[in-house]
Order: sequence, then structure tokens, then C-alpha cells
Amino acid sequence: RPAPSARSEPDASSAASAAGAGAAAGAAVSAGLGAASAGGEPFRARFSAIISRYPHLSEVEAAGFDSNPAAARMFVIKSFSEDDVQKCIKYGVWASTDSGNRRLNQGYAEATAVGAPVYLLFSVNGSGQSCGVARMESAVDFGQKMDFWEKDKWSGAFRVKWLFIKDVPNGRLRHITLPNNENKPVTNSRDTQDVPLPQLRQVLKIMSTHQIQSSLLEDFDFYEQRAAELKAKKEKEKQRKLQREQAAAAGADDVAATDAGAAL
Repeated sequence: RPAPSARSEPDASSAASAAGAGAAAGAAVSAGLGAASAGGEPFRARFSAIISRYPHLSEVEAAGFDSNPAAARMFVIKSFSEDDVQKCIKYGVWASTDSGNRRLNQGYAEATAVGAPVYLLFSVNGSGQSCGVARMESAVDFGQKMDFWEKDKWSGAFRVKWLFIKDVPNGRLRHITLPNNENKPVTNSRDTQDVPLPQLRQVLKIMSTHQIQSSLLEDFDFYEQRAAELKAKKEKEKQRKLQREQAAAAGADDVAATDAGAAL
């Protein structure tokens, strides 16, 4: 299949010119992925090998999803890397910045106190689309640190369960504006932006009914291979650093021995 970047929506300036080609390509792709997600089964059958492998994917495109909850919270999740979103899909965990983790943890505590779910709307910076919705399944463990993120600066972690993993162009969501963020479109949100209940319902309705044309799951094996390469690269860098430290220590010992000999 095309490179993962081909799944990203063009910027607004080029979206109109690409609309015709995109519609034709989308129709062809959706034939392989399955029809609208309302049924969910064609999609689940297409990716059954991945979905059945991970328990936290058991509710992906499941029938009977309630897109009009009486009470719920939602936060926008903006990732720098699609690699990291794939890790979230694989391992069922996520981590934000320190301030983001605290905001999410507080929202989770407030929601669970009244029995309400917390939804996370995922997107990758610069992609021009949302790539799915997950439900927060635990409070943040601030002492946890995962070693599989693309960059080592993320700490803390919490469990998630994925509900939808599909690409939804920003154009489908841009009309939803947030009164708690200067009435900016939800697609213009920063990481961990809180989405009020009326807008949350609109987002869930669109994400649950959008006809699937592409999904990050199509690139799952690509990212698995890239993760293995990244792990090997990090291991080599770790070994080189250790060798440099050992060489420096040995050099210091030689200098000390020479100085001691000269003193005698």
C-alpha cells in the first residue's frame, strides 16, 4: 500500500482540488475496508488478525455504541508522531506531557466520580485528520515510564481502550466549535483540550458513523517493523555510549597510574 503519509488529508488550500480524486480513491479503499462503521463487522473482519490479538481492541467498531451519552468527558489528544499512536493501539497505554497528564488525571477523577466515561479524540499534528477515539481506562500512573515511545521525554502512563480507529478528515469536524476555547474549531485544539458535552456528542456521532476509507491499522505492520529498527538503533547508541564511558574511565586510570609512578 502507499506510504503512511498518503493517508493524511491535504491542507485546506489543496483539499478542493483533490476532492474528486479522493472520492474515487475512497470508494475503492472502502470496498476493502468495509462499508459504514455502523455495522462494524466488515471492518472487524478486515483487521481481525490485529483486533483479536489485543484485548483492549475488543470494542473497536463494536455495534451499539452510544454516541449521545447523558454524561461524559472528552479530551483532544495531539501526537507528534503516528508511530506513538500505533504504540498506543498495540499496548493500550498513553502518556502526555506532565501538565497534560495532570489535566487528564483530574478529568478522569471527576468523571469516574459520577460514573461517566472519558473519551480521547486522537490526531497527529499536521495530518489534517483525526485517527480515532479511545476511552480512558485508568488514572495516570505518574511513576510509570514506557521505553517504546519514539522520544524518551514522555513519562507517566494510563490505560486506554480503543473504540474507533479510522481516519476522519478535519473537514468533517471543523464546524464543531468550542465555547471554552474562543469558539475555535475542535480540529484547531491543543493537546488535552477539554471538549464540552454538546460538542462531545457531535464528535462521537461523526466518528462513529463516518464511512471508513482508511485506517492506521492498514499501516500496523509497517510501524511494527519501524519500531524494531528504532529499538535496534537505540540499543546500538546505548552500547556506544557505554563503550565511550568505559574508554574514558580506562584513560583516567592510566593517567592516574602515570602520575603515581612519576611521584615515586
